[in-house]
Amino acid sequence: MVIMPFNEEHLEDAAALVAVRYREERNLNPILPTRFEDAAAVLPILHDNINRQTGVVARREGKLIGFLTGFMSLFREVRTAYIPYWGHGAGSDTRQETYRVLYASLARHWVANGYFTHIITILAHEHTVSDAWYSLGFGMTTVDAFRDLAPVEGPVTDVEIHRATLQDIDPVITLVIACLLNAASSSHDISGPYPTPDCVTAPESSSAPTSSSP
Repeated sequence: MVIMPFNEEHLEDAAALVAVRYREERNLNPILPTRFEDAAAVLPILHDNINRQTGVVARREGKLIGFLTGFMSLFREVRTAYIPYWGHGAGSDTRQETYRVLYASLARHWVANGYFTHIITILAHEHTVSDAWYSLGFGMTTVDAFRDLAPVEGPVTDVEIHRATLQDIDPVITLVIACLLNAASSSHDISGPYPTPDCVTAPESSSAPTSSSP
């Protein structure tokens, strides 16, 4: 197995590995959209982010068998390296071994640059992948669930869904703080800092709040 830096010549093969993983997940969760079963849909994501990421690939006998790529950024004011679900993939035959070797190489670069907190997102069905990361000392902090938009059945159905307004800010802030404090508690222990109700204020403008991406 040969490890080398991830670059544009590896994009198509890497996108194909991500698409294979997504198809495996969608076989178990068919309500997922079909789009990312096609490597052509994954390719622009990898291409658009290649200059913002650091990554490595594994090759064997001239064939790409795995890749790992992620962002170095601040997360809760901590220098953090993050690998999104579309930022990794490996062939099924040697998946666990490949992930371990790839991480050993990439982590050296992150640590050398002062990024000691490392996070990865994986898909729910990837037990071999999770075992590889557990063996490297990783744990699990978050599970994201999803469902279709069919009406909720059961005893708790008397709820109203509406577009958020300024009148919703106070209860939303209360829920956000509760979620953050839960994340800071045992056994999550995700580092802060966390806001408190007295340091979060609603905007005075009568218009709806807006946001923009850098």
